[in-house]
Amino acid sequence: DLMADLALKIHSTVPTGIDLPDFTYKAYEWVDKGIDVVDKELAASVRKLLDELPKAETMIHGDFHTGNVMIQNDEPLIIDMDRISICHPIVELSGIHTFYYGYSVTWPKMSEEFMGFPKDVENQFYDEFMRHYLGTDDPARIKEVCDKAAVLSYARILKNVFKKGMDVSEEDAKVRDFCIAQIRELLKTVKSLDF
Repeated sequence: DLMADLALKIHSTVPTGIDLPDFTYKAYEWVDKGIDVVDKELAASVRKLLDELPKAETMIHGDFHTGNVMIQNDEPLIIDMDRISICHPIVELSGIHTFYYGYSVTWPKMSEEFMGFPKDVENQFYDEFMRHYLGTDDPARIKEVCDKAAVLSYARILKNVFKKGMDVSEEDAKVRDFCIAQIRELLKTVKSLDF
C-alpha cells in the first residue's frame, strides 16, 4: 500500500519551474529494439498505441521499485532520482509489471536475485500494488490495466533479450518467443494504453 500511495503521489504531481524529459521515448525504444527485431507488424501496432497515448504532464520516477524506496524515521524516502521524467503513468506501471511479474515468468532466477523476493511474493506484491493503486477490488478493472502495462513490459523484456546482439542463447530464445506470444495475445483485447 505504501508503494502504491507513493506512485499515486508521484503520478499526480505536475512539475513546475523545471523542464523534465518525456519518458515515453523509452517505451518507443523498447518497441524499436525489441518487438521490431522479431515482428515489424506487431511493433507497428504497439507504436500506434503509444502514438495515441494522451500526453501527460505528470511525473514518473522512471525506475520505481522497492529497492529505490527506503524507510527512515518511519517515513518513505525515494532514491535513485536520475530518471525523474514526465510521462503517462502506464509506462511506469509497465516497469512495475516487469520487476514484479514479467521477470519472474521469463528470468525467474535473475528476478529473485535482483528483487530479493521469491516469485510468489513478487507476484503477490504486484497484485496488491495494482489493487491499491487503482483503488478497486474489481478483477476485470485490475486485469484491464495490468494487460495494458504488460504490453510494454514484455516489449521491455524483449529489448533486453537483444541487448548483446541478435545471436541469442536457447534460454533467451524461449523468452523472446514467450514475450512475442504474450504481446500478440494481449493485443487481441488491448486497444488503448490509456486508463
